[in-house]
Amino acid sequence: MPQLSSVQKRIAAQLVKGPLPALELAQKSKVGQLELADALKPLVKVGLVKVVEGYPVKYQLDEKISAELQRRRHVEEEDANKLRVRVIIEAQAIESELLKKTVAKIRENLESEPHFKVYAFEEAEAVQEGEYYSTYLDANVSVKDFRALMRLMLFYGPTSVEVVKPNKVEFSLDELQEGLVDLTEMIHAYVDYIHGLLGKKELEEFHQRLYGQK
Repeated sequence: MPQLSSVQKRIAAQLVKGPLPALELAQKSKVGQLELADALKPLVKVGLVKVVEGYPVKYQLDEKISAELQRRRHVEEEDANKLRVRVIIEAQAIESELLKKTVAKIRENLESEPHFKVYAFEEAEAVQEGEYYSTYLDANVSVKDFRALMRLMLFYGPTSVEVVKPNKVEFSLDELQEGLVDLTEMIHAYVDYIHGLLGKKELEEFHQRLYGQK
């Protein structure tokens, strides 16, 4: 499901309950008639919202979209996590079947994490680039605390992160401390691993590229 604007989300929230005529939909969504028309137009064009003929004309959500929104609402009602993010995770493999297994494993791991709650998980169509097949995963995930957020960043290495909610969040000192300890340990593990792979000259070139040293 494509990313919706705040107005479109309010409209969808009302249409989950059932078809509505434009005037009533505008009132319940707390938007003006022109704003409603502008928001509905792209939704109708891509088939997310359907027009129900009759008098007055009504609008309704596509059945699959309605079911998906209701599922997410149910997940949210049972979710105690206070922070939700949308992450893009890239995956690559030398064979298409291996790539499918890699994606399946990433999803399985995300969904089995005790301090994560997966709201949505969408996989882009795989493309071949030279000898490799690659894709990216669009995951909407809530995390319990700062430490869980650090785990998401370190173990899954997203290339893009968007905070979905809330507008403001507070972490306790213990949460912050534990998350920073995990971050420090992981960084040192990466550094030790890189040092074990690279020679002295390669390390100097790596540091020069990384820090801009001359």
